[in-house]
Amino acid sequence: MARNLYNTGVTRKEFEVLVSEVLESMPEEFVRQLDNVGVVVETWPNQDDLQSVGAEAGVTLYGLYRGVAKTRRANYSGVLPDKIVIYAGPILAHFGHNPSAVKVQVRETVLHEIGHHFGMSEQEIHRALEPGVGIGPTTHAWSLSRSAGKELPRLPKL
Repeated sequence: MARNLYNTGVTRKEFEVLVSEVLESMPEEFVRQLDNVGVVVETWPNQDDLQSVGAEAGVTLYGLYRGVAKTRRANYSGVLPDKIVIYAGPILAHFGHNPSAVKVQVRETVLHEIGHHFGMSEQEIHRALEPGVGIGPTTHAWSLSRSAGKELPRLPKL
């Protein structure tokens, strides 16, 4: 029997399905630009994860990109895949009472970490996630133009 995480009514498997749905909803021309990166679900970030992003007390980490952004790759072969980690614990602790809010936060977290894979800064990602501008739930396009000097596809609403 699957156990619900943090009394939210959401099992680990259901959370993983939400992450998969975000990835499956992405247009093929965008997915093709993802290179040597895997997406996994972990329950909570560990101390090393928090320190790697300089998280101070009170900072919540929903996801983490571990790897070399596409904009910084040179002679990039024979390396282990980059990893995008989505943390179920913090998301469910903050949004678990509202299944719709969980779904929105999972989507934003996955897209946020994919932005880092493409070399986007925190500021660029936050701007792209603004409603009407980029990749948020009510938006129509996300233009990623910083990957190895070539423009990535302009994407429809996910």
